[in-house]
Amino acid sequence: MDTPLHRLAVAVLVLGCTGSRRSVDGYMYQFISDCEYNDHLEDFLYTRRNIFNKIEIYRYDSNIQKFVGYTPHGIKNAERFNQDKEYLAGLKDDLDNYCKHNAGVYKSTMTDRKVPPSVKVSATKLLSSKHPTMLVCHVTGFYPQRIRVTWLRDGLETKTDVTSTDLLANGDWTYQVHSHLELTPRAGETVACRVEHSSLERPLEVTWDPSMPESKKNKIVIGVSGLILGLIITAAGVIYYKKKSSGRILVPSD
Repeated sequence: MDTPLHRLAVAVLVLGCTGSRRSVDGYMYQFISDCEYNDHLEDFLYTRRNIFNKIEIYRYDSNIQKFVGYTPHGIKNAERFNQDKEYLAGLKDDLDNYCKHNAGVYKSTMTDRKVPPSVKVSATKLLSSKHPTMLVCHVTGFYPQRIRVTWLRDGLETKTDVTSTDLLANGDWTYQVHSHLELTPRAGETVACRVEHSSLERPLEVTWDPSMPESKKNKIVIGVSGLILGLIITAAGVIYYKKKSSGRILVPSD
């Protein structure tokens, strides 16, 4: 596997328009500073590119430690900048001060950050499909975004009738994805959603339990909770009544 290449970039855009507001013509000047490096914070390449109307004019390349021109105007400027030893020395320092420093900051706060996913399997009935049931594997709250979600039927991976949503950003530096499996359940069959992610020591498998629909499970939980609450209230009432009764003084009547 190739070593992943990371990139930091800062772009400054200067826009210029023609005199007429009704005209769609205009000009764009871009100044882009770029850092490229691998996972081990090695093999840094620092470039400073100047682009006018999508045409690169000249750039500084840290590998050769000088400017290179790509247009007649750019070649002229590159020759002029290459004669300025103080300017070139400052750009060489930027490789350490800008690229290497910021790469270390990003690696500790973002690249190395890992949040394990939460995984849940639910089922729904299908009316217009060749299969009566669709399972949904909800994989939420994970980081980084690279993840692998598969379905297992009796321990073997299946790709038939499997679809998946696009990776969705949650807005809090975590992601979610949902995988769907349409199937006709077979007696005694085990169906599981398997999730592989860098935050997990081993793949996480969640098995679908077809013995009871999710809606019935929720109703039972609510019913049991209500029964327990009722018993607690009843017991409290009995204890209160007994205490009140024991504190009374009975007066004999004639």
